[in-house]
Amino acid sequence: MAVGLISGVIHGVVRIRGKKRVWMVLFASVCWTLWLVRNDWVFKDILVSSPLQVVYRSLSFVLRWKMFLKEEEQRVLDDWLEAILEKLRQVKPNVLPADI
Repeated sequence: MAVGLISGVIHGVVRIRGKKRVWMVLFASVCWTLWLVRNDWVFKDILVSSPLQVVYRSLSFVLRWKMFLKEEEQRVLDDWLEAILEKLRQVKPNVLPADI
């Protein structure tokens, strides 16, 4: 299943080539999520139970921050998000963390 998710990400990446601002939102959301997860681990002794928590947390920031993009860029990002979420829906339910 991880291979399908990775191929979905790669396929989506091809579609957002040349969209610098879209990449900035994606990169910033992943970096911010990793920073927050790290802070939770260091300061609260909370470690994520599944890597999917990090993925969904990053996607939540993408959704919040997409309003800073131009309309065309938002459409590109929406298409990419749709493809990623479709791949995530194919992950077995027992793999998904309970608190998502």
